[in-house]
Amino acid sequence: MVISRLIKSILNSKICFGFIAPLAFMLSSVSVLADQQTADAQSLLNNLGYNAGAVDGAWGTKTRTAIEQFYTDRNQRFDGKLDSQELAFLKSEYEKLVADMPPERVTNWNKINGEYRDEILDCRDKQRGVLGVENQTRIKADWLLNNDFGAYIWQRTPKLKSCLYRDGTGWEFNSGKAYSPDKLPGPLPWFAPVAAVGAKGFGSIANMYNRNKEFPVQVSRIRKLDYSVTYTYELKGVGNTHIGLWFSQVKKPRFKDDPDAGPWALYRQVPELEVMLKIGGNFKDDEKWMKKCKTDGVWTRYSIDTEYGEMPACIILKEKNNWTATNNGQFASTSVWFSDGWYKKQIGTKSRQLDLNSIITQLANLGFVKNDWYLMGIEFQTEVSYGKGKMTIHSLDYELVTE
Repeated sequence: MVISRLIKSILNSKICFGFIAPLAFMLSSVSVLADQQTADAQSLLNNLGYNAGAVDGAWGTKTRTAIEQFYTDRNQRFDGKLDSQELAFLKSEYEKLVADMPPERVTNWNKINGEYRDEILDCRDKQRGVLGVENQTRIKADWLLNNDFGAYIWQRTPKLKSCLYRDGTGWEFNSGKAYSPDKLPGPLPWFAPVAAVGAKGFGSIANMYNRNKEFPVQVSRIRKLDYSVTYTYELKGVGNTHIGLWFSQVKKPRFKDDPDAGPWALYRQVPELEVMLKIGGNFKDDEKWMKKCKTDGVWTRYSIDTEYGEMPACIILKEKNNWTATNNGQFASTSVWFSDGWYKKQIGTKSRQLDLNSIITQLANLGFVKNDWYLMGIEFQTEVSYGKGKMTIHSLDYELVTE
C-alpha cells in the first residue's frame, strides 16, 4: 500500500515530468528510428530495381514484397523483420551496384554534333548508325542500332545526343536541357537504341547484320524460345526499357516476279505486328493509357501470363493504327506492361528470363499472331523521350529450338 501510494504521489506530482518526459522521448525515438529505417530500405530497394513504393517510412505490402524479392533473387529468405542487419545488407548490395556502374565514357557531348567514332564509341550526328556485334561471348546479339526517331522522322524536335559502345555492351545519351514532350508540337520525340538478334524488316540496313540466319523463323516451327538479359541502367528523364518482337507474313504474288511477294520481301516490307514487352520504365501516361485501353474502342485490353505473373496488355489493330504508322505502311501494335518494372527513379540492375514461346502462343490463341507468320528477330531496346543516362548490358542470351 505504501509503495502504491508513493507511485500515485509521484505520478500526481511535478516529479513526474522528469520521469515521463524522457520515457516519452525514448518511445518517440524508437518510432522515428523504425520509420527512418523503413524509409532508408525503401530508397535502397527502389535504387536496386525493386519497387518498394513511395519513400515514406510506412511499412506496407509493396515494401515487404520488394524486400522479399530482393532476398529471393539472392537465394535467401527474408525473416520478416527489418532491422540494422537487413539495412546493412541492402547498403552493401547498393554499393556493389554503384561500384559496377561504368564510368562516363562520353566526356565531351559537343563532339556528337559531328561524326565521332573511335575504338570505344560510335556517336553520329544523324543518330542512324548500325554496328555489327562481333567476338562477344556475353552479348548474344547480331547488331546495335543508334536511332533518334524524333529528330529525323518528326524533324521538329531537339536532337538526342547519343553514343553506342562499340563492344556491344550498351549506350549513353544526353538530350541536353530536359524539355516537356507535352509542350512540343506533334508526336513525342524519342531516341531508341537497340541490341538485336536476327532481322527487322522495314528495309532497314540492320537486316544485313543477321549473321546466324536463325531468323526470320516461322511461328509454327518454334518449339522453344527462351530469352534472358541482365542490365544496369541509369536515367534522369523519361523512358522505358522493353523487349521487342516483330512479326511479318509472306505475301502471295499479285503478278509474275512481284517484288513485294515471297520470303525475301520479308526484309523489305513493313511487319504485321510489333510486340513490346515493357520490362521497365517511368512514362507518366502509361496508367492513363491502360485506362484508355478499356474505354476508347480503338485499343483492346487483355492479359498475358509470364514468369513474373499475369501482366496487363493492350493492342491496337493494324486497320486502326494511325498512331504508329510509318511512311510506307501500318502495323498492329501491342504492349505488355510488366507491372513490377515501373519506377519513378530509373536506376538499378535488373535480370529478366522469359519464355517467349509461351507469350507468342498466347498471342496466337488470342488471334493476334498467325502460325504462318514469321518472327523477324528480337530487340532489347531503350526508348527515351528526354534526359540523360546510360545502359550497360552485362549479358544477353537466347535459345531457339525449331522443329
